[in-house]
Amino acid sequence: MGIGLVLVVAVVGFTATYFIASKLLAATPTVSADTEQQSVPIADEMKAQESTPAPAPEPTPPPEPKGPLAGKVIVIDPGHQAHADSSQEPIGPNASETKPKVTGGASGTKSKVPESQLVLNIGMQLKTALEAQGATVYMTRASEDVNVSNSQRAAVANDKQANLFLRLHCDGSDNSGNHGISMLVPANNQWTEPIVASSRTAGETIQKAVIAATGAKDNGVVNRGDLSGFNYCKVPSILIEMGFMSNPDEDTELNSSAYQQKLVQGLTQGCINWMSQQ
Repeated sequence: MGIGLVLVVAVVGFTATYFIASKLLAATPTVSADTEQQSVPIADEMKAQESTPAPAPEPTPPPEPKGPLAGKVIVIDPGHQAHADSSQEPIGPNASETKPKVTGGASGTKSKVPESQLVLNIGMQLKTALEAQGATVYMTRASEDVNVSNSQRAAVANDKQANLFLRLHCDGSDNSGNHGISMLVPANNQWTEPIVASSRTAGETIQKAVIAATGAKDNGVVNRGDLSGFNYCKVPSILIEMGFMSNPDEDTELNSSAYQQKLVQGLTQGCINWMSQQ
């Protein structure tokens, strides 16, 4: 009886253990071969995404110019240079008459400042003012140490297809009492005929604005047919004589920052007034 009972208990215990173990194995999840194969490309794709650099951001385009002169091109020509070039050039394409490529210019009777330096200073201020109104501005020179003939300066305006070639000068005279501002424009000749009318209206409009801004004496608008800077030019072109450096009072004014700002203000407003009519 004792041995039989022990055997019964042992058989029952083994059966129970086998039953529990089989249930646990049935409940354990299995991974199929298909699932394992699918996990590999997913992992590779994630690694590829991690290793691929993010695309560079698109460059920000420059802001569109704004202002009444937006889209306009102006070439400023500060007259003369530190050293004159007396070698000759024709006064116009294929002309037989010649003149010096660049003359020395005037000098302040009181300030002793050379015209080339004064007009360059005003020209750089004018460039800033015109750009603030939306214009694209180029300079024929940005320093004193250059050698650029008048025909080459006109070529800059032609190359840039300028809406206006604006030439800056100051006057000089043996008579120290002479004073005021004059505007030179191309006379009608074999080279300038296409730009005569537009240059004239530009000169008249800008002269009026400069006189209003400065209160200077108005010496009018003058036709000139002998200037190579006009005769080689294919775009509207004007030359302003901003005052007499041979007049002590006007020389002092021309070299004052306050009066220079008046000149710049008048020239800028004149450009706006004229180009708004085009």
